[in-house]
Amino acid sequence: MKVRPAKSWLKRLGIGVVLAVLVIWAGYTALSNAFYHGRMPEHAGVGRILYKRVESFGFGPGGNETGLVIFRMNAHAVKRLQSDPDAFFQKVSESGSGRCHRFRSWTETPFVPEQRWGEASRSVEPGSPATIEEITNQYGFGIRFNARYVRMLNDSFARPGSYLGSGGCGSVVLMPEQRAAAYIIVG
Repeated sequence: MKVRPAKSWLKRLGIGVVLAVLVIWAGYTALSNAFYHGRMPEHAGVGRILYKRVESFGFGPGGNETGLVIFRMNAHAVKRLQSDPDAFFQKVSESGSGRCHRFRSWTETPFVPEQRWGEASRSVEPGSPATIEEITNQYGFGIRFNARYVRMLNDSFARPGSYLGSGGCGSVVLMPEQRAAAYIIVG
Protein backbone atom coordinates (compact mmCIF):
# COMPACT_ATOMS: atom_id res chain seq x y z
CA MET A 1 0.00 0.00 0.00
CA LYS A 2 1.46 3.30 -1.08
CA VAL A 3 1.02 6.49 0.91
CA ARG A 4 0.75 9.58 -1.17
CA PRO A 5 3.16 12.18 0.14
CA ALA A 6 0.86 15.10 -0.72
CA LYS A 7 -2.05 13.72 1.34
CA SER A 8 0.23 12.87 4.25
CA TRP A 9 1.68 16.39 4.20
CA LEU A 10 -1.80 17.97 4.03
CA LYS A 11 -3.02 15.80 6.89
CA ARG A 12 -0.09 16.88 9.08
CA LEU A 13 -0.66 20.53 8.15
CA GLY A 14 -4.35 20.24 9.06
CA ILE A 15 -3.54 18.67 12.42
CA GLY A 16 -0.94 21.38 13.03
CA VAL A 17 -3.44 24.15 12.26
CA VAL A 18 -6.06 22.62 14.57
CA LEU A 19 -3.50 22.26 17.38
CA ALA A 20 -2.30 25.86 16.89
CA VAL A 21 -5.88 27.15 17.11
CA LEU A 22 -6.50 25.11 20.27
CA VAL A 23 -3.30 26.42 21.89
CA ILE A 24 -4.20 30.03 21.02
CA TRP A 25 -7.75 29.56 22.34
CA ALA A 26 -6.50 27.97 25.58
CA GLY A 27 -3.96 30.78 26.07
CA TYR A 28 -6.56 33.47 25.44
CA THR A 29 -9.00 31.82 27.87
CA ALA A 30 -6.33 31.53 30.57
CA LEU A 31 -5.26 35.18 30.16
CA SER A 32 -8.86 36.38 30.11
CA ASN A 33 -9.70 34.45 33.28
CA ALA A 34 -6.55 35.76 35.01
CA PHE A 35 -7.53 39.30 33.99
CA TYR A 36 -10.96 39.02 35.63
CA HIS A 37 -9.56 37.31 38.73
CA GLY A 38 -7.19 40.28 38.97
CA ARG A 39 -10.14 42.67 39.08
CA MET A 40 -11.58 41.06 42.22
CA PRO A 41 -10.51 42.30 45.64
CA GLU A 42 -7.78 40.26 47.28
CA HIS A 43 -8.91 38.05 50.17
CA ALA A 44 -12.44 37.85 48.76
CA GLY A 45 -11.95 34.12 48.30
CA VAL A 46 -12.96 33.76 44.67
CA GLY A 47 -12.15 30.62 42.73
CA ARG A 48 -13.16 29.35 39.34
CA ILE A 49 -15.30 31.34 36.96
CA LEU A 50 -18.83 29.95 36.70
CA TYR A 51 -20.12 32.35 34.05
CA LYS A 52 -18.69 35.14 31.92
CA ARG A 53 -20.34 37.40 29.38
CA VAL A 54 -18.64 40.63 28.33
CA GLU A 55 -19.21 42.75 25.24
CA SER A 56 -17.38 45.80 23.96
CA PHE A 57 -18.94 48.65 22.03
CA GLY A 58 -16.30 50.71 20.27
CA PHE A 59 -12.56 50.71 20.82
CA GLY A 60 -10.03 52.69 22.82
CA PRO A 61 -10.93 55.90 24.63
CA GLY A 62 -14.64 56.45 24.28
CA GLY A 63 -15.41 52.75 23.86
CA ASN A 64 -17.83 51.08 26.26
CA GLU A 65 -17.78 47.66 27.86
CA THR A 66 -20.61 45.84 29.62
CA GLY A 67 -20.33 42.51 31.33
CA LEU A 68 -20.86 40.10 34.16
CA VAL A 69 -18.42 37.55 35.57
CA ILE A 70 -19.62 35.12 38.25
CA PHE A 71 -17.06 33.38 40.48
CA ARG A 72 -17.36 30.57 43.01
CA MET A 73 -16.46 31.78 46.54
CA ASN A 74 -14.48 29.35 48.68
CA ALA A 75 -16.08 28.00 51.86
CA HIS A 76 -13.48 29.63 54.13
CA ALA A 77 -14.19 33.13 52.75
CA VAL A 78 -17.95 32.58 53.04
CA LYS A 79 -17.58 31.51 56.67
CA ARG A 80 -15.39 34.56 57.48
CA LEU A 81 -17.85 36.90 55.76
CA GLN A 82 -20.91 35.47 57.51
CA SER A 83 -19.32 35.28 60.98
CA ASP A 84 -17.70 38.75 61.08
CA PRO A 85 -18.48 41.01 58.09
CA ASP A 86 -16.67 44.01 59.61
CA ALA A 87 -13.38 42.12 60.01
CA PHE A 88 -13.81 40.55 56.56
CA PHE A 89 -14.26 43.92 54.82
CA GLN A 90 -11.47 45.51 56.85
CA LYS A 91 -9.07 42.86 55.52
CA VAL A 92 -10.45 43.08 51.97
CA SER A 93 -10.21 46.90 51.96
CA GLU A 94 -6.65 46.94 53.35
CA SER A 95 -5.36 44.32 50.92
CA GLY A 96 -6.10 46.22 47.73
CA SER A 97 -3.36 48.01 45.84
CA GLY A 98 -3.93 49.93 42.66
CA ARG A 99 -7.16 51.48 41.55
CA CYS A 100 -8.80 48.21 40.43
CA HIS A 101 -8.32 46.46 43.77
CA ARG A 102 -9.65 49.20 46.01
CA PHE A 103 -13.13 48.46 47.23
CA ARG A 104 -13.43 50.76 50.21
CA SER A 105 -17.19 51.22 50.22
CA TRP A 106 -19.44 48.19 50.86
CA THR A 107 -23.23 48.28 51.09
CA GLU A 108 -25.28 45.43 52.52
CA THR A 109 -28.30 44.41 50.51
CA PRO A 110 -31.11 45.02 49.86
CA PHE A 111 -29.68 47.52 47.41
CA VAL A 112 -32.06 50.35 46.53
CA PRO A 113 -30.11 52.96 44.57
CA GLU A 114 -30.60 56.66 45.27
CA GLN A 115 -30.78 57.32 41.55
CA ARG A 116 -31.98 55.06 38.73
CA TRP A 117 -30.15 54.48 35.45
CA GLY A 118 -30.87 53.86 31.81
CA GLU A 119 -33.83 52.46 29.91
CA ALA A 120 -34.32 49.47 32.21
CA SER A 121 -35.08 51.84 35.09
CA ARG A 122 -38.21 53.18 33.38
CA SER A 123 -40.13 50.05 34.33
CA VAL A 124 -38.84 50.03 37.92
CA GLU A 125 -41.00 51.35 40.72
CA PRO A 126 -39.35 53.94 42.98
CA GLY A 127 -37.99 52.38 46.17
CA SER A 128 -37.57 48.94 44.63
CA PRO A 129 -34.23 47.09 44.61
CA ALA A 130 -31.84 47.47 41.70
CA THR A 131 -31.67 44.84 38.98
CA ILE A 132 -28.62 43.64 37.08
CA GLU A 133 -30.32 44.70 33.83
CA GLU A 134 -30.71 48.23 35.15
CA ILE A 135 -27.15 48.44 36.45
CA THR A 136 -25.48 47.14 33.29
CA ASN A 137 -27.61 49.30 30.99
CA GLN A 138 -26.69 52.63 32.61
CA TYR A 139 -25.24 54.02 29.39
CA GLY A 140 -27.50 52.23 26.93
CA PHE A 141 -25.19 49.26 26.34
CA GLY A 142 -27.20 46.52 28.03
CA ILE A 143 -26.70 42.91 27.01
CA ARG A 144 -28.56 39.70 27.84
CA PHE A 145 -27.19 37.41 30.53
CA ASN A 146 -27.96 33.83 31.50
CA ALA A 147 -31.35 33.81 33.26
CA ARG A 148 -30.06 31.72 36.17
CA TYR A 149 -27.43 34.31 37.08
CA VAL A 150 -29.81 37.22 36.51
CA ARG A 151 -32.18 35.65 39.07
CA MET A 152 -29.30 35.03 41.47
CA LEU A 153 -28.14 38.65 41.33
CA ASN A 154 -31.59 40.21 41.39
CA ASP A 155 -32.54 38.05 44.40
CA SER A 156 -29.30 39.10 46.10
CA PHE A 157 -30.04 42.78 45.46
CA ALA A 158 -33.53 42.37 46.95
CA ARG A 159 -32.73 40.43 50.16
CA PRO A 160 -30.38 40.96 53.10
CA GLY A 161 -27.15 38.99 53.32
CA SER A 162 -25.18 40.04 50.24
CA TYR A 163 -22.75 42.93 49.84
CA LEU A 164 -22.11 45.38 47.01
CA GLY A 165 -18.73 47.05 46.67
CA SER A 166 -17.71 49.72 44.19
CA GLY A 167 -14.16 50.19 42.99
CA GLY A 168 -12.16 51.91 40.31
CA CYS A 169 -12.74 49.25 37.68
CA GLY A 170 -16.23 47.96 38.36
CA SER A 171 -18.55 46.71 41.05
CA VAL A 172 -18.46 43.50 43.04
CA VAL A 173 -21.33 41.62 44.66
CA LEU A 174 -20.46 39.04 47.32
CA MET A 175 -23.28 36.52 47.75
CA PRO A 176 -22.31 34.19 50.61
CA GLU A 177 -25.61 32.26 50.62
CA GLN A 178 -24.97 31.24 47.01
CA ARG A 179 -21.19 30.82 47.56
CA ALA A 180 -20.74 33.19 44.62
CA ALA A 181 -19.29 36.58 43.79
CA ALA A 182 -20.01 38.76 40.77
CA TYR A 183 -17.85 41.30 38.98
CA ILE A 184 -20.03 43.83 37.14
CA ILE A 185 -18.59 45.88 34.29
CA VAL A 186 -20.33 49.08 33.25
CA GLY A 187 -18.67 51.77 31.21
